[in-house]
Amino acid sequence: MGTISKKIAKNGAAAYQAKCRRKGFPTQSKTFHELKDAKTYIRATERAFDLGEIP
Repeated sequence: MGTISKKIAKNGAAAYQAKCRRKGFPTQSKTFHELKDAKTYIRATERAFDLGEIP
């Protein structure tokens, strides 16, 4: 299951941290400036988990 956390920098800029966790796989996370990019990353990472592409 993927989760997205919104982070606010001191200068007021927003960043979105996407995390994907699944039992038996290492946690995958990445930070993005755009929410849509974070959502795309989660979909792609969960697909990779399903296909066994992530070691």
